[in-house]
Amino acid sequence: MTNGKGHEVIPSAKRLMKSLRNMGYDFAQAVADIVDNSIEAQASVVRIDVRFEADDSWVRIADNGVGMTPEQVREAMRYGSERGYSDDDLGKFGLGLKTASMSQCQRLSVASRWNPDRADIAAYCWDLDHIERTNQRNASL
Repeated sequence: MTNGKGHEVIPSAKRLMKSLRNMGYDFAQAVADIVDNSIEAQASVVRIDVRFEADDSWVRIADNGVGMTPEQVREAMRYGSERGYSDDDLGKFGLGLKTASMSQCQRLSVASRWNPDRADIAAYCWDLDHIERTNQRNASL
């Protein structure tokens, strides 16, 4: 560096996502990590639905916890996301939701209703096929 300025070095999205998929989660651990988020959101009901149909298999985890605003959902979808963590939280690094989910699937969608009086829903998606094609880390829906 000759001018004293740093350079932003952005990792390859597809390589990083593939690497993070291999963090050692098995199915039960991945589901437990996500359910922990529901508990943290003060959910009194957590519903887990699983359908196994080869490549069309899916898992849905839904709860009645405190929802997230669109900004909070976007932050939750960001690798290394920041939020306040308590001492008894399982996660503290902003990776759990993404690494647990993507260790088991090709696509992660997160939808949240944050207004109890209206059906205002914020939803975003990580899609590994899209990331593989574009090498970009855009979460969208």
